[in-house]
Amino acid sequence: MDHRTTDLACGSGTLLAGILTEMKRRAKEQGASTSRLRELQKLAVEEVISGLDINPVSLQLAAAQLIAGNHAISYGKMGLHQMPYGPHRNGSDVAVGSLELFGQSAILPRLSGLHPEYEVLNRLKSKRVHLDLIPGEDDDPLLEDSVKAVKGVQLLVMNPPFTNRTKMGEKYPSEAQKKMRQKIDSLNAIVSEYDPDMLGFVDKNSIGPLFVALADRCLDGTSGILAMINPAIAITTTSGHEERVILARRFHIHTILTSHVPDQTNLSQNTKINESIIIAQRFEGEKPPTRIISLDRFPLNEGEVANLHQCLSNCTTGLISDGWGEVSEWPAGRIEKGDWSAAVWRSPHLAQRASEIANIESLPTLRDQNLVPAATGRVLRGDFKSSTSDKSGSFPILKSKGAEGQTNIRAIPDEHWIPKNPVRQESFINEQEHPKTTKILSKAGYLLITAGQNISTARLTAVASEEKYVGNGWMPVANLTPNQAKAAAVFLNSTAGRLQIMRFPGRTLQFPVYSAKETENIRIPDLTDGQIIDALVDCWHRTADMEVPQFRDGECEVRRLWDEAVATALGWDLEEFSKLRHLLHREPFVRGLGYNQYG
Repeated sequence: MDHRTTDLACGSGTLLAGILTEMKRRAKEQGASTSRLRELQKLAVEEVISGLDINPVSLQLAAAQLIAGNHAISYGKMGLHQMPYGPHRNGSDVAVGSLELFGQSAILPRLSGLHPEYEVLNRLKSKRVHLDLIPGEDDDPLLEDSVKAVKGVQLLVMNPPFTNRTKMGEKYPSEAQKKMRQKIDSLNAIVSEYDPDMLGFVDKNSIGPLFVALADRCLDGTSGILAMINPAIAITTTSGHEERVILARRFHIHTILTSHVPDQTNLSQNTKINESIIIAQRFEGEKPPTRIISLDRFPLNEGEVANLHQCLSNCTTGLISDGWGEVSEWPAGRIEKGDWSAAVWRSPHLAQRASEIANIESLPTLRDQNLVPAATGRVLRGDFKSSTSDKSGSFPILKSKGAEGQTNIRAIPDEHWIPKNPVRQESFINEQEHPKTTKILSKAGYLLITAGQNISTARLTAVASEEKYVGNGWMPVANLTPNQAKAAAVFLNSTAGRLQIMRFPGRTLQFPVYSAKETENIRIPDLTDGQIIDALVDCWHRTADMEVPQFRDGECEVRRLWDEAVATALGWDLEEFSKLRHLLHREPFVRGLGYNQYG
């Protein structure tokens, strides 16, 4: 057979069964009879489809799905392989599942062959990589069939395990878990040394990127196609930037599909995170734009899957028939720079304008103006605890970021906190203040920006006041005067500010978290421009005591006033600004309902 398909972490075979179903559907469309379909199923399961997993029970379930309805298929001829995982019987080594394939020369050539004097191994040793866990010179004969099944495949489908390294091998003794983590470190180092691009690709927290790197090694070098389910945050956050850039360098990112229905966000079982399907293919020459598919509903059965497939086949760009959603294009240049943010938005126009605003060079970033948001929440949660205003040593903070928290643009503290561990009074640098209090309050600011919120039920993205505060769920920004903070707060709550903040969500699309590193890249007006500052500060004072509705409530006077002030101060088109604001009101995760849903 010329065509082969595999899944490096197939589990119970859901993706492989989907591939088989699609094969049978297409054959049936071409007029295949029932007996011919059975023949083709046998051929596909025994010679075309393969899968790897660490769990024998999962592999049995995968086999049952693939064999279903056809007893002529030989279980022994199926390409399902159990990968070694956990401590070896002799207790001296450990295995890490499908990632063991990195130790096979057909997948990754021997380092010693590439570097006769073992310069690479010496560098690895200097990095304190555990050399006893680096694969030896000989291939493992037990993995020979697995290597043959996956090497040079034309199609690789995968839902990469995003297991945190700290949770690997939880059922094994702590010493075995430690060795497994060390082996992952060793594999990270080997892959990075062999392929320097991967140095920024591998992840100390998740093993997922290593699976993507393995997929790259397994796929056919000229025509291979990678189709994988990824958490949506992998295509938005700073931590995934290098992975996106490398993938875009080695593949044409053909399609990114995301559901924009608030109650239908994921493609996997037992998870509540947003997920996207990414389809990438080997490509020579100048790459075309990426196809962005935004779904307004999920297919619920095979008939609807077939209908969606047909509708997509007939839709180059624009609305998909039968109310499935919309198809748009995202420029290859942005994809290659790691900007895949179009998948975040249901509205292609919002995606386009948000990217343009985030790249207006005449607007300096927060970092350009030496304005660095401080992630004080983690410190507060670690070293401090909730208290009361009358407690000696307590200080006010902004905590709540939900509907009942900050309700207007004027920052109002809603809790008092105090250090968890008291120290003797005579050890204080300041007689009235705990040293940890002194340290955290040095980061206080007149401006605080959200560190994450429910983008439907919350009300504000930034607040300001005449007093300096720190926040839990809010990031203070130092090096500002009160008036500069007020001006910045108006801009950050305007449509231009919200579009930028929402471009790179972490965790989920409904309740994203925002990193300080990403936030400092937000563009705002030059806060040394007196004319701009005066206009925005005037707006702050006019709206400071107005209650701000929840985002899901849509159009309101206060948001209109903020947009008018920003458009006037910067000379922007107010009509276009108003259009963007109304589109933002309609975004499913803002409104709380999909495009075709009504409360």
